[in-house]
Amino acid sequence: MTKAGTPNGKVSLLFTYDVDCDNHVVYSVGVDESGKYYSVEDHEYNIGSAYDFYTDYYVLDDSEIEGLRRKAKARENSEKRIP
Repeated sequence: MTKAGTPNGKVSLLFTYDVDCDNHVVYSVGVDESGKYYSVEDHEYNIGSAYDFYTDYYVLDDSEIEGLRRKAKARENSEKRIP
């Protein structure tokens, strides 16, 4: 993964592959209008009455997508098993 600036055009989220509840970060995979894939990290902070939200984008190689898709599927299956 290589950190990217702001992608060209809108990034459509495809799936979420991890959530860090302790640090309030959601990790997803998205694709922009040109077909470039990104790891999208949404960061959220609530400190007292202050709120902040920002997103980091990391360019993904095509070879990285399948591993993240498997991780997302495993995460989804583990959530289904919780009663």
